Amino acid sequence: MQTKEGQKSLIIFIMAEQPISSNTNTATKPTPSESPFGQKKNAPSYTQRKRASAASEYKKSLVEKQTLKHWYGLSERQFKKYVKNTLAKMGKVDDVSNELIRVLEKRLDNVIFRIGFAKTRAQARQLVSHGFFNVNGRRVNIPSYQVEFSRI
Repeated sequence: MQTKEGQKSLIIFIMAEQPISSNTNTATKPTPSESPFGQKKNAPSYTQRKRASAASEYKKSLVEKQTLKHWYGLSERQFKKYVKNTLAKMGKVDDVSNELIRVLEKRLDNVIFRIGFAKTRAQARQLVSHGFFNVNGRRVNIPSYQVEFSRI
């Protein structure tokens, strides 16, 4: 680059350093496991290399069981009782899983939720346990009470 006097001037680029905070004496450096380019230097661990395998039948059934328990707000003991009673009817009904869902849908707290008196099943359970509902003219405060269609 030429200046007015005709002399060449050099452009010097000065690298600006990041300001050092008052409580530390060294600038921030990348950790040993990371390169300055944002890539890891170390190989991935065993769990990172492991591929996601197809779910086993046990895992599928466990996830389905936990989903049902969560939806209906049941403990393991309550759910086990419903499954045991449904499996006792195995020869009498076509589909055991549909029978289990039918029994769970007949619970009073679930009926209150389905009708729309409560926004959640937990709220319906609380309303029932506080005795806000009558079935056949009798006050019922048991959320697991099995409602028959003739009693509605």
